[in-house]
Amino acid sequence: MLREVKEKLFLSSIAVMTILTILPLFHIIYSVAVEGIPVLLRGGLGFLTGTLAPPDDGLGGIGPAILGTLILTALASLIGLPIAVMTGIYAAEYPESLIGRLTRTLLTIMMNFLRFSSDYSLCRSS
Repeated sequence: MLREVKEKLFLSSIAVMTILTILPLFHIIYSVAVEGIPVLLRGGLGFLTGTLAPPDDGLGGIGPAILGTLILTALASLIGLPIAVMTGIYAAEYPESLIGRLTRTLLTIMMNFLRFSSDYSLCRSS
């Protein structure tokens, strides 16, 4: 009986913490949608592709910001993907090395995290 109470208390606290963690994300998405949709409708395609407007000259564009984001993502991928592939190859070739053990441990944690999430949602539905 006490174990079941502890389990329900733990699961309830995890659910509350999850909601409290995700709530700011939904608030940000809501705020961006409420404030951004009217600007997109007013600016049209020119807002997405245009450049910044001079001061006191109306609505500018976010084209440079979008281009900068794409360049930053491409550069991060250009740097990160080869490192990830080389680490994976090294960990597979030398599994008992420090990097091999750390990589395997992190991979196990990531895989079990997904399993824990699905197990938790299955427990909640039964």
